[in-house]
Amino acid sequence: MNDKTKIDGGGSVYPTIDGETWTHDEGITRRDWLAGMAMQAFLQGIPCVDFLNKIGERHHMKESFQELTERISVKSYEVADAMIAEGRKGE
Repeated sequence: MNDKTKIDGGGSVYPTIDGETWTHDEGITRRDWLAGMAMQAFLQGIPCVDFLNKIGERHHMKESFQELTERISVKSYEVADAMIAEGRKGE
C-alpha cells in the first residue's frame, strides 16, 4: 500500500511516553477505537425481536448474521473515517 492509498488511522488512542517524548505509534488506533464505539451504538439500536427476525430461521442464521455484521462493520468504519477527516480539518 502506498502513502496515497494508506488509510488514516488517526494515531494511537493511548499515547505512550518514550523517554521524554510522547509517541502515538503503539496500541489501538483512533480509527479502530472510533469504529468500535460506532459499532456499539449500531448494535444498541437493534432490539432483540428485530434482531431475531432479521436472522430468520435457524438454518439461515449463519448467512443472515454474517450479512448483518458485515454491514455494521463497514458502516462503523465509515463513521470513524468521517470523524477523523472532520478532526483533521482544524489541523
